[in-house]
Amino acid sequence: MNVILADIPFVRLRDGLPNDLLEGSSTFSATIAEAQRSLDPPSVHLDWHTKALRCGDQSITMPPVQLAFYAWMLERRVQGLPPLHWTDEENPSLATQFLRVYARLHGETGGYEQVASALTSGMTKAYFEERKSNVNNLLKRTLGAARAQVYQLHSHGRRPATRFGLTLSPAAVVLER
Repeated sequence: MNVILADIPFVRLRDGLPNDLLEGSSTFSATIAEAQRSLDPPSVHLDWHTKALRCGDQSITMPPVQLAFYAWMLERRVQGLPPLHWTDEENPSLATQFLRVYARLHGETGGYEQVASALTSGMTKAYFEERKSNVNNLLKRTLGAARAQVYQLHSHGRRPATRFGLTLSPAAVVLER
């Protein structure tokens, strides 16, 4: 009987996995399947009618205001519009653009009045930065740090001209009306 020894490489998966897998609440098979999904080409699908968002084959649940913010950024990417800074002056204003997206997704009932009230002075730094941060953190928690990277909102340019938006290819985004 012969025994053959071989080096087996160690595959580091930690950065590519969502938190629920890292916390041990998942099976080995689910962990391997998730690691394999991280190799799939990125794609985003947003169904405006059902408010369903998918990054790759993973469903993403976001609070209404975060979903509207992300939908706004997705729409800008598909339309070829540039990344944003909260001080940008566009016509219509950034606050108006965002409110229109929010109303299309969620209607003008419920939380709309609260969002409109928060934007009475226009798009503020605090409002913009908080939405951007919340979207990125939610994507990171759901998808894992490495896999979320392609779907997150990133900085473009250098200070003081830094803008924020998606780096994802517009062809990878499907906005279903």
